[in-house]
Amino acid sequence: MDMNNYKYGELNHHYFNNLSSAEQRIYKKVVNDLMARKNKIALSQRINSRVLKAITFENPQLFFVNLKELSCLSDGISNIYLPKYLLDKAQTEQIEKSIRSMLSSFRTDDEERTIRNVHNYLVRNIKYDYSDTTRVDLFNHSLVNVIAKKMGVCEGISLAFQYILQLLDIECVSIEGELEGGAHAWNIVSVDGYNYHIDVTSDMGATQKGYKKPSYFCYLITDKEIAVSHSFSENFNCIQTKDNPFYKTQRVFTNRNELRYYLSTISKSTRTFYFKYLGRDLTNNEMFNYVISNTPRSLLKMNWSYIVDDTNTLFCFNR
Repeated sequence: MDMNNYKYGELNHHYFNNLSSAEQRIYKKVVNDLMARKNKIALSQRINSRVLKAITFENPQLFFVNLKELSCLSDGISNIYLPKYLLDKAQTEQIEKSIRSMLSSFRTDDEERTIRNVHNYLVRNIKYDYSDTTRVDLFNHSLVNVIAKKMGVCEGISLAFQYILQLLDIECVSIEGELEGGAHAWNIVSVDGYNYHIDVTSDMGATQKGYKKPSYFCYLITDKEIAVSHSFSENFNCIQTKDNPFYKTQRVFTNRNELRYYLSTISKSTRTFYFKYLGRDLTNNEMFNYVISNTPRSLLKMNWSYIVDDTNTLFCFNR
């Protein structure tokens, strides 16, 4: 990324656009110097937490450098930062080559469909590295292990998703917050000029092995929907629903009559079906029983399994 040709006003640069002009100058110099693999970065001011956060969450292409450890030598006048590069140029190019080789399989003429292809690939193929809680691997927290080893943690997964989408010319940025009280990272994407939350890691966890379709509990959802389980401070104004696949396919129901009619129209050949239920009159167990009692008997000849999520009561049934 050439910071001299920087584009303003895009979701990709949400954090940059909220920096002061002095902070933006520091940001640009640091990113340019890191991309040039300079061993020393001389600055008149220190890199504060706001700048470091902006660089970290907007530049997944810097996966070859340890942004968590930028040591600084200061004489009171100038500040010399000594980057620690984790990969050499050849190793970096190999990771980039691997990513670019996948782009054609994701790209479509439909922006949402392209995003879904990337989401589905990561959900189906990447494993969460639970051992990272006791043995931190820096490559798990960048996109390196996601690409090279098909594993990672939420930060690395969100950065991989972000980088792939940016290479596909889709605006995307990473966001940090909490999930069930623990530190977490996910993404904000732009579709048709509207912002949405996507948490690939959460959808990975909700997708059971062997299911034909990934879960879309945290795919293109609003602030209100994701706030049921996530907390965050950044405001991306995610209020639109039109690009969410449930709304696009008219599988969002607000009462039992709507849901009953939908269930009655399901084809005999259907093996998986999804819907989002916004009514608050059914508990999760009641919903399951309601679906079973209102689904055509021909569909109940085989055992069903199901996934439930409390963000607006979203269900997926499989057989």
